[in-house]
Amino acid sequence: MEPITEHIRTYIRDTFPSPMLKMEWLVATLQEIKSSLEYLIQDDELSEDHITLTELRSRILNSPFADTMVPGTGLPRRITHPMTHTKLEGPIVLDLLHMDEIGVSAFRLERVRMDRDEACFLNMLRLASFCPGITEEMILRASTQLPEYPRKRLKIYLSDGTIELIAMEYMPLPLKLGITPMGTKLVLEKVPIIGGVAFLDSDNTKVMGGCTPELEDEHLKRLRKDWHLRMKEELQALTEAENNPQNLLS
Repeated sequence: MEPITEHIRTYIRDTFPSPMLKMEWLVATLQEIKSSLEYLIQDDELSEDHITLTELRSRILNSPFADTMVPGTGLPRRITHPMTHTKLEGPIVLDLLHMDEIGVSAFRLERVRMDRDEACFLNMLRLASFCPGITEEMILRASTQLPEYPRKRLKIYLSDGTIELIAMEYMPLPLKLGITPMGTKLVLEKVPIIGGVAFLDSDNTKVMGGCTPELEDEHLKRLRKDWHLRMKEELQALTEAENNPQNLLS
C-alpha cells in the first residue's frame, strides 16, 4: 500500500505548507509509523489515519528542519539582504534556532544564568542525597525549577532548514528565554520584512510547538558568545559616559 495517501498529502499541505518535506524522509517516517501502529494504538476508538497523522505531526515538530525540509522551498533566497523591504506572505513554518533577550543588560542576564546553574546544581545534590531511586522525570523537574530570565524584548533566529532569518519581537510572543525549547516551530504569515529583518507579533506569528534537543547546545554556545560581546560593549559605553558599572546589574 502507498504510504502517502491523499489524506496525508492534504494534511501536510494544510499544516506544513512551506517549506516542503523531503520525500525520502517522509516515506521512511511513514513506514516507521506504519510498522509501529500496533504499539501506538492505545484507544480502539481512534482510527489508524488519526494515529498516523498525530504521530507524523509529532515527528515533524520534533525534528530539525535541516534534516527534513527541501532546500529552496521555504524562505525567499534574498529575504535576509539588508536592502530587502517586503512582506513575507506565508504561511510558512520555521524552526527556532536561537533567541536572546535584548531588552535587558547582558550583565544582568549572565547573573541570572549563574543563579540558574547554582540552583540546578543544588537541586541535583538534594536529589542525590534524599532520593535513592532518581528517575528522568525527577531530573527534568530539578532542571526546570530555576530562576527565570527577565523578559522585555526577544531577538529571534528562525530557519527553514537552509536560510536563517533574524526576527525582532514587535509585540510580546508566548516565548521565554530558558523555557521555550529550541526546535519550537513557528508559523509566520503576512510578516513585514524591514532591512532583511522580520518583525513579529501575535497576529502574524503562531507557536505550533515542538522541541529538538540537539539544537540546545548550539543555542547555549551562541548565547554565551552574544552576551560576552554585549557585556564588552555595555561596559565600554558606561565607562565613556562615566556611569557606575553597577548600574548594569539593575
